[in-house]
Amino acid sequence: MKTMNDPQDEDLRRQLRELGADVERRAPAFQRMWRIACETRTEREQQPGHGLLSRVFATAAVLVVAGVLAVMVSHHPIGPAVVRDPGPVAQAPVANPEAFDQDAPTDFLLADSGPPVAPSVDQLTREINTLLSP
Repeated sequence: MKTMNDPQDEDLRRQLRELGADVERRAPAFQRMWRIACETRTEREQQPGHGLLSRVFATAAVLVVAGVLAVMVSHHPIGPAVVRDPGPVAQAPVANPEAFDQDAPTDFLLADSGPPVAPSVDQLTREINTLLSP
């Protein structure tokens, strides 16, 4: 039975500690990255016209969408649909079921050149009826 103090376990722990230290060395410091992000945002906000320009564009976009919707509704008012009488409808010809071939196109794959292995459905029905009749 293995215990937690095996040399392989100690070696694995040491490798994991080294890996964790390597990750910490490579990763940027969170506090430094956060400070840079906040400073950049503050600098952008302090630039003249930053907020005004984005508000003007947002307002213009809303007005354009509202105008397009107003034009669409005014040209196509909501109301009952107008139904026109199409007149007499020509009767489509009815298909004759006898005109169609009843065999599937792949029936030849099921054809057997020898004697039938199993009895047909008609033969089975006759045999069952004779067995069931008193």
